[in-house]
Amino acid sequence: MKRVLSVLLLAAIMLSLAPLYTSAQEAVTCDSDVVVQADDWLSKIAEKAYGDSLSFPAIAAATNSKTATDDSYASIENVDVIEIGWKLCVPPAADAEAYLNNPDASVTAGVEELPDIGTIQIGYIPIFAFAPFFVADQKGYFAEQGLDVELQSFRSGGPMMAPLATGSLDVGGGETSPGLFNAINKGLDIKVVSGLASQPEGFGAVPLLVRQALVDSGEVTVPADLAGRKVAVNIVQGTAEYLAAKGLEQGGLTVDDVELVSIPFPEMPQALANGAVDAAILPHPLASRAIGSGDAAVLLDGDKVTFWPQNGVIYFGQRMLQPENHEIGVRFLVAYLKAVRDLHGDGWREDENVAAINATTNVPEAAIRNGVAYYFDTNGWIHRDSTADFQAYHFNRGYTELEEMLPLDQIIIDTYLDEALARLGRVEPLIPPIE
Repeated sequence: MKRVLSVLLLAAIMLSLAPLYTSAQEAVTCDSDVVVQADDWLSKIAEKAYGDSLSFPAIAAATNSKTATDDSYASIENVDVIEIGWKLCVPPAADAEAYLNNPDASVTAGVEELPDIGTIQIGYIPIFAFAPFFVADQKGYFAEQGLDVELQSFRSGGPMMAPLATGSLDVGGGETSPGLFNAINKGLDIKVVSGLASQPEGFGAVPLLVRQALVDSGEVTVPADLAGRKVAVNIVQGTAEYLAAKGLEQGGLTVDDVELVSIPFPEMPQALANGAVDAAILPHPLASRAIGSGDAAVLLDGDKVTFWPQNGVIYFGQRMLQPENHEIGVRFLVAYLKAVRDLHGDGWREDENVAAINATTNVPEAAIRNGVAYYFDTNGWIHRDSTADFQAYHFNRGYTELEEMLPLDQIIIDTYLDEALARLGRVEPLIPPIE
């Protein structure tokens, strides 16, 4: 989804908003009053009121005008932060449109415009682990932040490294892979800036599956029984291999004791069905498809393969890391965190979020609702111990070009996320982070 905000609307987004009518505050009328509920954003309220999420500055400005004469209304200093219980003024549609077309000069004065870097290119893998990207795009959160974006599909995070380093890709996501470590070690402009998907207890979104026929015959009932068999991963030296290795460890095996077969995730259910492979590391909902068809069974749930793996992280590339584009990076993470919070708890199965995931992945809506969810920390927290373990695995296997492992602060930078959280505030996560 591409949307471009006008300079005036961008200005309205970023200011501590002035009253809608500075010369005649008493003229402000409210078509309705709204009391902020959990998980509300101004853009959500605008979507419900006007059918356009980008009309939210009018609600903020009208509310600030009302509070000048009626302190029961909220005072909005940051349009990215509204609190439960606040009373907001929703002006009539005609008044909102008039404001958006001709905002008061006092609202737009002194606002720093975003650098014009054109369309921001975002890499993703078409699996549930990238649901916040899809939701932020489809629900207009990127556009709300003044960002014009285009999503590009990749097979894994590894192939994103070169375009990130050269500036043809701006944001990516995926595993902490040898390609990432090698690129950072060479001094290329790529950094990890936030967590993405992970698998703590109760969120086993990427199980180790085995062919149902092997379970029925009793040939494979525990990881040790996979010795000498074919195990599918989407790409070698990636997250799937790491997870397979961790699962095999529980049977006293390593990946050298099996035959790893590289197959794209969407092709794995058929490979299990026709016996081309014996086991697979396969994310839901594709895992659900293989299980539902009777072709596969769960050998280990994703949250049992290893302790709380950090399956994915968000990368920024060369253009986003340039100092002059810092504000763009912060706004990207503001939009991302809004989407994460929409998915929080039961939000995963809300109609609007399901439709957003379906629009990008083409996964049937019923499969999305019934699938096993990934965990997304509401504050972008990264499980650093898991990230370190990923690096250790790849380093010890000889997959990297490193002479010694990189310190985590050379891989991860927190400045963008810290600024995004300063604007949005923190939200209590379902699962407390590990300190």
